[in-house]
Amino acid sequence: MRFERVLTEFRESLVKLANEIDISVRSNQLNITHLAEFLFCDLLNALYGWRLRNLNTDDPNFPAIDLADDGSRVAVQVTATPELDKVKNTIIKFLDHDLDSRYDRLIVFVATRRQSTYRQKSIDAVVDSRMKFDVRRDILDYRDLAKQATTTRPARVHLALSKLNSYVRDTVHELADEDVNPPAEASETLTTNLVPIRLPEALYVADIVADVGRVIDRQSVRQWLRSQTGVALPSDYEVRGKRLLTFRDLEDGNTPFDAIIDKGTVTSLTPHEYYAYDADQQRTFKSLLRLVLQEQLFSKHVRWSHERRVFFFCPWQSCDNRRVEMWRGYRRSKRTVFERKMMRDDPDKVLSQKHLAFSASFVVISGDWYAVVRPDWYFSTSDLFGQSQFADKQLSMLKRMEKEQSVRNAFRFITSWLATCWTRDLFSGGMSMPRIKFRDPISLRGGRPLDDDLWTPLRDWEQERNDLDDLFSRGGT
Repeated sequence: MRFERVLTEFRESLVKLANEIDISVRSNQLNITHLAEFLFCDLLNALYGWRLRNLNTDDPNFPAIDLADDGSRVAVQVTATPELDKVKNTIIKFLDHDLDSRYDRLIVFVATRRQSTYRQKSIDAVVDSRMKFDVRRDILDYRDLAKQATTTRPARVHLALSKLNSYVRDTVHELADEDVNPPAEASETLTTNLVPIRLPEALYVADIVADVGRVIDRQSVRQWLRSQTGVALPSDYEVRGKRLLTFRDLEDGNTPFDAIIDKGTVTSLTPHEYYAYDADQQRTFKSLLRLVLQEQLFSKHVRWSHERRVFFFCPWQSCDNRRVEMWRGYRRSKRTVFERKMMRDDPDKVLSQKHLAFSASFVVISGDWYAVVRPDWYFSTSDLFGQSQFADKQLSMLKRMEKEQSVRNAFRFITSWLATCWTRDLFSGGMSMPRIKFRDPISLRGGRPLDDDLWTPLRDWEQERNDLDDLFSRGGT
């Protein structure tokens, strides 16, 4: 088969390259390793689908690693030295410079041939639980590239072979047509902001019989019940016409709505039976989903801003100046979701409060429901968390500073947190109210990779940070 011939040629070229690098290193010609960094960058990208870049292009003294993919959070050190001490020193430098906070996986790629064995216990002593490094998985050489090629799509292997051939040819006269007109690049994975959700199984509808006023809506229902019972209603209900909708079991006889509904009219429906009836009922159902989420998040000290139409994180205690949440993406990490700054000339007064925020709308596609999640920021100035009068300026400045990767990381945190923050409640022993359950965002394979450095406008980071610090120091004036 033609593909088998391609694999054979690829393996033979890899062996030839590894031998040439080994001979050059033994002859004290060390520059070949640095030249090969670009080649291995291309090969790893083609075979593994990463988007590694050569860090030494911008900073020849970048510590510990040579290649990195910030999106996949993978870092690679390319070396011709296969000894265990070299691997340990690489890990030590990687941790000393806190690169484990930027990258979840470190790979040591041996440009010649790795040792047959490495002691995992020696590596574990250096890592000290800060990261995972598996000597069987994270120390690679040309044989791993050849093995990966056998399980990779033919188009990617053709791309890797063309990259390899363009490097190993001796003279410019031997450049082939594919070197000038290379085949299409490997595709990348596109992460959408569509998050699949699981709805409660039953929706309850009942007639409102109490005389709540001339206009029957959520506000009049809330006011009437507060005046009669003195208790504030939860948010997870909607009113349409003279009927109340909620996921709470109205047949239970112990709900906040018992005093206002006709128990004989309580009807249990599947969500589909209600929202699929017509467009108006679907809009009401979407509104109910947002109100249910609002009630869920309130217990987690995440509030709803009706003005901005976003959810925003608040401190657990009013006296807290920071709130940090643990979450697990590629690894266990921390995320600051609330930060309070005090006035310089009066440390007892609040200057500004920055909250991580997000919007969440709901759509149904082919019968499946999704939350459309968008990361955002919210600014306040008091314990009541009303929006700061300078919020527009602060938000505009902050968003100009953000790059695509920072927005993506915020999205990853928010969706991961939404999927896991209620897990511990399952074992708390308390009453479990109906909830919307979040899953992993939808990803699509096959998008054309874009080089951010080529199309993203150049930015003056130092000036933008100075502008933002000045904005905060003056309260946005």
